Parts: sequence; C-alpha cells; structure tokens
Amino acid sequence: MEFKNFTDLRAVAELEKLAEAPCVLAGPDSLPVERLENYRSSSCGFDLLYATRRIDDQVLDTLQALADEAGLVEQFLAMKSGAVMNRILGHASE
Repeated sequence: MEFKNFTDLRAVAELEKLAEAPCVLAGPDSLPVERLENYRSSSCGFDLLYATRRIDDQVLDTLQALADEAGLVEQFLAMKSGAVMNRILGHASE
C-alpha cells in the first residue's frame, strides 16, 4: 500500500478551487425538501444531516475523487486489519 501526500493529489487542488466560491445557503429557497432528503447519510440508526453545509454535488464528487485517488478505502481496511497507519518518517512513532 502506497501512502500519498494529500497536498500532491489533484482532488485537493480542485477542492481548494471550489472553496473559493462555496455554495450559498442564505436565500429563502436555499433548503428545498429535495436537498434535505439528498444530503443525508444513515447508518446504524443514526442520520448525518449535511444539507446546511456549504457544499454541493460537485464538492461531494470531488471528495469522492479524493478518497479514490488517495486509496482511503484500502487504507481503512488495512487499518482495521491491524496495519500501522500513523507513521512519521525518521521517527519511531509506534
């Protein structure tokens, strides 16, 4: 498994660009029912509601691209299997 520096990933640069003009939620029609329904994640009886966050579908797609580019699912599975993940090069960190 290869560890990648996040600052070198293309998706990080894209997220920085998107952050320059975030989604505006100040208007009276900023939170339609569809947004409240679609910007929610549910698991184990809990709902994570993020419709009021300043993100849109493009930001979500870019966050997914970041996870894919960095191999985060692979790293998460390795961590669950006991792999040492918190490495500091040049220092004994474990």
